[in-house]
Amino acid sequence: MKGEASLPGIYVIKSLVTTNGVSDEKIEPEKPKEKSHRQWMCAIIATLSLFTMGMIVGWTSPVIPKFGEDPEAPSLDEHQVSWVVSLVYFGGLFSPLATGLLMDRCGRKAGLILTSAEAILSWVVLLFTKSPTGVYVGRFLGGTVGGSAFTVVPIYICEIATPKVRGALNSITLIMAWCGVLFEYAVGPYVSYFTLNLLSGIVPLLVLLLTFIMPESPYYYTMVNQPTKAAQSLAWLRCTTTHHIHTELLTIQETVSDAMIHKKGMTDLLGTSGNRKAFLMTSVLVIVTRLSGISVIIAYAAQAVPDSGFITTDQCAMLICGTWIVVGLLATSLISRFERKPLMVVSCLGCSLATFIYGLYHFLQTNTNLNLAPYTWVPLTSLILHSAFFSVGLGCVPNMVQGELFASNIKGVASGTTCIVIAITSFLTNKLYYPVAELMGIHVNYWFYTVACIGGALFSHYVLLETRNKTLQEIQIELTGEGKVTPNLEPNPKDSPII
Repeated sequence: MKGEASLPGIYVIKSLVTTNGVSDEKIEPEKPKEKSHRQWMCAIIATLSLFTMGMIVGWTSPVIPKFGEDPEAPSLDEHQVSWVVSLVYFGGLFSPLATGLLMDRCGRKAGLILTSAEAILSWVVLLFTKSPTGVYVGRFLGGTVGGSAFTVVPIYICEIATPKVRGALNSITLIMAWCGVLFEYAVGPYVSYFTLNLLSGIVPLLVLLLTFIMPESPYYYTMVNQPTKAAQSLAWLRCTTTHHIHTELLTIQETVSDAMIHKKGMTDLLGTSGNRKAFLMTSVLVIVTRLSGISVIIAYAAQAVPDSGFITTDQCAMLICGTWIVVGLLATSLISRFERKPLMVVSCLGCSLATFIYGLYHFLQTNTNLNLAPYTWVPLTSLILHSAFFSVGLGCVPNMVQGELFASNIKGVASGTTCIVIAITSFLTNKLYYPVAELMGIHVNYWFYTVACIGGALFSHYVLLETRNKTLQEIQIELTGEGKVTPNLEPNPKDSPII
């Protein structure tokens, strides 16, 4: 009578014995205490794809000084460097939709496997090329990793997690990305160009191997009409028996069934009011995230801070990245205790203040005769302030909302389209950074980020739908205008946050 689910691939399921259609169980067994360690394990493995993406994005900061100096690295000028930085986001234009279709047809795990394969190929190209064109190709392939990872990871996590831990699990996507960036910042300055690429290529290979021990999403199994596998997967993830997941499984079946009535595709993405609202919210949030200046700060962290003589520019970059990680860990607790909207408002306003201060420093430096030597600490301080406020909301809430707002039948296409929006915004932000700085001054870039963040705060306050502690079904009810759901706002302090 206790159909215990074992490790993935070794599932066992036992049904209740019935007589004349009536169960011989007179009393339903008491549901065991909720456990989430398997959800955490799967989420951590899935978000390692974001770690590899962070390595690819953070690679430029320590490598730019090596171009032309390290005999193993190609010699690139400033114009070519701008392409190296921005092409990684251009590559992100081409993988999201393909990954979205793959994860809907072959499973969420297939999307994660593709992400690791793309990363391995990217590092192999960078490892064995010394021409600018080869570097461009490697960076373009690296960009496909980000597009694929941001398409599949948020959806996989939202589909395996309970509402109580969903926010905390999604927030580690940011932490993993920052850890990948920190890996490059910490290792890159102290090893050769070839060694850095070799070490970076080993990581996605390990991630690929770990992916095979994860279970498939119960939502996907439900979508492809495999209810037994869906029950087995859900029971294993909840650390319980198939006996105790009946209610949740019915909810999943109902949610997927309602969503699958509608035809999948791009037309359906904008064909219903609920999907249009979800697409508007996610698109605006990811655009604001990139227009906050985060892509530029990651790519040029070591070059963005003047040498104060107290610490090196490489150490400044590691300090900025360390702030992303530490505050990101704190954010997992905040997300479990506070609603998404106020976190986004605070995050946007804090980032706007930081970019305004950074821009003001450079404006005074280039347009006045003021002696700013005593204030060389201002750029680093403002970027650390930006890192802290970014991690609180902009860094995690958009990814979380992306996995929460879309109906099951449209998630793949919607997530892929959202990643294309991210790629376009990031590509333009990074490619225009040098031209705008040369034409009008570096302060114009950062003051533009200030205005974008203020707009993001207003949008989050007045338009964004609150999703905290709501099931995916309840979120769809609100999006389609069928009613307003009042969630249970009691946090679970022992289960939800990382710390």
